[in-house]
Amino acid sequence: MKKTVYLFGYLRKDCPFDLEWRKHAHDAFVAAECRVLDPARGHAEKLCDPVEVCDLFAPHELFHRDRQDILKADILFGVIQPRPQDRPPVGSLVELGMAHEMPGQRLVCLVSQDPDITEHPFVKETTTMIFSDLYHALDFVRSNWL
Repeated sequence: MKKTVYLFGYLRKDCPFDLEWRKHAHDAFVAAECRVLDPARGHAEKLCDPVEVCDLFAPHELFHRDRQDILKADILFGVIQPRPQDRPPVGSLVELGMAHEMPGQRLVCLVSQDPDITEHPFVKETTTMIFSDLYHALDFVRSNWL
């Protein structure tokens, strides 16, 4: 049976890595015959800007659509790297909390090198695995969960 993977994490225009890791993870999971759910839905450039997000989706649409995607997912895979002080990873942390509260077992894989994120008790409680390297995390998921 095909696994469903939900991608979570920052989307910022000023950080090309945010878009690059999503493309790399998407391609890796599709190659492994997974169904990939990405909140960006082909609008990654616009979702980087909170004003443009509001032009595309109402807040309740984003919240409930992402919640439904998380409910469908077997695996949540995300990257949260160090960020400027003015942009905490609110959406990503809400997604972790939603996944934790939903019924069923799912792998929650986080890639981060930020100890403020990786050592936080809520993050430790809501994630299955924490990695510091994207490629190692992808290899682990492919080898052990797909």
